[in-house]
Amino acid sequence: MNFDFSEEQKLLQKTARDYLAEHCTLAAPRALLESGGTHDEALWKGVAEMGWLGAAVPESYGGAGFGRLELALIAQELGRGGGPDPVGPGA
Repeated sequence: MNFDFSEEQKLLQKTARDYLAEHCTLAAPRALLESGGTHDEALWKGVAEMGWLGAAVPESYGGAGFGRLELALIAQELGRGGGPDPVGPGA
């Protein structure tokens, strides 16, 4: 039995990792803390544009139509990047 991720899942994970490596540096959480804000607006907008906010929402309702595993892959990469965004509470 093959328990490896599908090619689509691997691509989603790599895309998320690459996007966050470029747009969510280690300075982002500190800058947010010092600004007193609740989240990084630019990062939040980018995450929305990537379709991650509707990752597990069916396509018939305007979402990406992914399953729970894909949502978990996105959440894993968001956690790895330590991004100052409200995706976790929103998901």
